[in-house]
Amino acid sequence: MSTRLTTGGQRIDRSKPVTFTFNGTTLKGYEGDTLASALLANDRMMMGRSFKYHRPRGVVASGTEEPNALLGIGSGGRFEPNQRATMQEVFEGLEAQSQNHWPSLEFDIGEVNAKLSRFLPAGFYYKTFLWPRAFWKHVYEPFIRQSAGLGKAPKDRDADTYEHYYHFTDVLVIGGGLAGLTAALYMARYRRPVAVLHDASARALRIPLTHNAPGFPEGISGPELIDRMTRHAEGFGAEIHVVRVISARHDGKNFHLAGEAGEHWQARTVILATGLNLNQIPLDNATHEAAIRAGVLRYCPICDAHEHIGKKIGVIGCDTQGGNEAMFLRRYSDDVTLVPRSYAELSHTERSTLTDAGIKIVREAAVGYETSDDALTVDTESGARMSFDVVYPALGVRPRTELAEALGLATDDGGCLDAQTPFETQIPGLYSAGDIVEGLDQINVAIAHGAIAATKAHNWLRECDGECLPKNGGN
Repeated sequence: MSTRLTTGGQRIDRSKPVTFTFNGTTLKGYEGDTLASALLANDRMMMGRSFKYHRPRGVVASGTEEPNALLGIGSGGRFEPNQRATMQEVFEGLEAQSQNHWPSLEFDIGEVNAKLSRFLPAGFYYKTFLWPRAFWKHVYEPFIRQSAGLGKAPKDRDADTYEHYYHFTDVLVIGGGLAGLTAALYMARYRRPVAVLHDASARALRIPLTHNAPGFPEGISGPELIDRMTRHAEGFGAEIHVVRVISARHDGKNFHLAGEAGEHWQARTVILATGLNLNQIPLDNATHEAAIRAGVLRYCPICDAHEHIGKKIGVIGCDTQGGNEAMFLRRYSDDVTLVPRSYAELSHTERSTLTDAGIKIVREAAVGYETSDDALTVDTESGARMSFDVVYPALGVRPRTELAEALGLATDDGGCLDAQTPFETQIPGLYSAGDIVEGLDQINVAIAHGAIAATKAHNWLRECDGECLPKNGGN
């Protein structure tokens, strides 16, 4: 039993009571109390469970050395796990939760580990869970993580703003897609400090399954490929930051970039791999993404046409781009239909060529779309309804060149960077890769772009640092 002393405690102001909660129960303390002292004063002796055996644990120290009273503080976007109760001052409205138990602190099923202690000696974990190998990912690891004594990381984004984060590095890669991650990997293997800044919107993340990536004959999803490449780059020392970059400038020597949460970065070299946005058919986001996952909506015939051999295919966009896409798809199916989004913009010659190829041309504009697991239905102005196994919108793209333009780079008629070469720009130290560079928007091309841009940037830095032989033999 613990009680509050009537006197003493130099930091406690007994004239200023505060209210806080512990595991949902409202308790009272005073201004100046640590969470540990306030809990003890409320006769809360048990504050957690031991890591391995889940035995009851309370406070045993008075400062940073406290090993037991580790609590979660706050909630939602302000939740912080593993905070020492001996170091946390109480304040009005403080929320505290104990850790490492289920379903409650007082009654914890994990306490059964203490009964099994003779079977859980030191070294048990790494010696026992080696076999069978396939069990580690789906059986052993989830169980061990669930049983570990530390608190769970918060799921919500931190709601507070802190002092600006300022980072200086040799190379900044903007974009976490295939080109950006490849560039980061190469830079890391060139032994250069490199950081990737991305907003988690890489187009590859929307790929449900691709068979165009060499080495994956059974196919691989975009998220899995991005995850593999992220871990690969991080394994060699690349830093990966999820942040939306909102501004960029060049002072004649270094590049300065800022994030929307106040972050600041400075780098000698920047590789832009910001990608592009697709012009999509008018579906709400949830329906649109579900249609992509179901395979009834596709945006890349080069990537996916082979999987639709003999299928009933619709192409949205009755202009030259749409016509060319329909002609491309005709090789894979005898049933290809071209549907205008607004009105037909085909010349007489183009229309004749399409018709001669066996492609059906709808005269009315598409006004509505309905999706299912195995079809996408298109409604036209007159009320006609057509159902397709897969629909390919040919509505163009919008390269994400905002940062490039902020740095003073021009774009061509297609919105891509108007670079001196496919990868170098007019600004020394600034390079581009991936979909913002005019070319084939493909997985393998983006990867190649990242490798080339990184190598060019690395060699430019070598020249700046005097790590190359003089040109023309020094004459």
